[in-house]
Amino acid sequence: MKFRNLLEQNVNYKVKVVDFCDQLNISAKQLNNSLKLYNTTAKQYIDDRILLEINRLLVYSSLSIKEIAYEIGFEDPTNFTKYFKTRMNMLPTDYRKDYW
Repeated sequence: MKFRNLLEQNVNYKVKVVDFCDQLNISAKQLNNSLKLYNTTAKQYIDDRILLEINRLLVYSSLSIKEIAYEIGFEDPTNFTKYFKTRMNMLPTDYRKDYW
């Protein structure tokens, strides 16, 4: 629960598992073991939450793709587009068109 709450406070592409481990004063192995109940790893949980936030912003906000990239923590919108396309098999602009 503490991990999830910390992640909710800081949904950002730049956060790493070790950042949360330091804040929770536990090892990455302990964190991953606690997430086994959900059949996921800490890294995958973070990636899934970031992707959910991106999807939410694409569908429910009027921010541009570039603004969303910066909001999520990407320094270059091109990297954001590659990240999104790798995980969703479509461009952010196409995703937005499909759901808007």
